[in-house]
Amino acid sequence: MGELETSFEYQVEKDGDIYIAGARDCKFFMGKAIWGNLLLDKLVKKNSRTWSPRLTNPLATETRTEEVRQSGLYIPLIMIAHHEWRGESEYSLNKFVESIEEEILQEYGKRRPKISKIDLTQFFEKTHNRYMNYF
Repeated sequence: MGELETSFEYQVEKDGDIYIAGARDCKFFMGKAIWGNLLLDKLVKKNSRTWSPRLTNPLATETRTEEVRQSGLYIPLIMIAHHEWRGESEYSLNKFVESIEEEILQEYGKRRPKISKIDLTQFFEKTHNRYMNYF
């Protein structure tokens, strides 16, 4: 697959909402594993008013709708793929999702976001598969 992509992001639609999931700052570790930072942001529409003066009304404003990323989940330095997981796609994905659950618990403690194992799989399966292709 060539040189390692250090960043990989994509959109995931869930329950009518759009999320950006992926990984950043990915690196090989001793040629046997890929580590990186996982992220999950929700895209929200935000209205903002901007000044747009006209000859007839110099104080006129207009409303613009923008999509803004609302930070949801950030997990620093987690193992995304390992060479020993080759050929064991279901096992490796489960192992990856379990490690995400553990990291969420450690990183966020009692204020952790409520995300089920099924949702974590839906959000991060593409990331895991992408980086497993390097082995």
